Amino acid sequence: MGIFDAFKIKDYKEQISKLEIENKQLQEKASIALTMQQMEPGTLQELINQKKDELVSLEKVFSNRKNESTTKIDELTNQQTLLQSKITRLQQEISECEGQLTSVKDDVSMEDFGLYKPRYNFASALDYKDKLDTVRKNQKEMIRTEIACEIFRPMSLDGSNSKGRSMQKKNCKQLIRSFNGECEAAISKVTYSNIDRITKRIEKSFEQLNKLNEPNGVQLNSQYLYSKIDELHLAYEYANKKQAEKCSYVN
Repeated sequence: MGIFDAFKIKDYKEQISKLEIENKQLQEKASIALTMQQMEPGTLQELINQKKDELVSLEKVFSNRKNESTTKIDELTNQQTLLQSKITRLQQEISECEGQLTSVKDDVSMEDFGLYKPRYNFASALDYKDKLDTVRKNQKEMIRTEIACEIFRPMSLDGSNSKGRSMQKKNCKQLIRSFNGECEAAISKVTYSNIDRITKRIEKSFEQLNKLNEPNGVQLNSQYLYSKIDELHLAYEYANKKQAEKCSYVN
């Protein structure tokens, strides 16, 4: 081997060593690049997931607040509707009361002028008493023959028509008892100054009781009402006649 060959071998070794160093450096760079490629997407994904979680949390808060607001609006709307209904009802009641007050004032005014016109002109208190007894007997007959209270819509109970009719008869009995109680209390208080008001009180009781019992399919007959109005006037005129006869005896 010549001297030139020795130099070539040395040169080759240096080149090989240099190439090995460059190769190592390239491998390190490649490893770093590979690591960055592996880590950066993961880090970014974690950040993305974190932001998504925050977004979901904010959306839940917003949704809850929205639902709360909607519920509150619905509650306020319902309250407004209820208040408006109460206002309307109170206005109607005020209007009815004002109408009744006007009617009462008119009645009192007419009564103050002595404009009551007797329905009967019997000669004696005994005649009034006999007529009053007859009216009350007729009322009992209307009750017995089921004219005082009528079933206008037959019902069944537990699939039985007979049970339904029995139930409605009991309803009629209670209805008549309630109306008679109202009439008795009203008639006992009748005077010269309130007979028209008592008449209207009985008529109103008749209407209200029938309205309350409409779902039960029973109602008081208007004939029974007219009989009670007759009883009212007879009782009043009978009391007046007795007082007049008493005064005439004293004189």
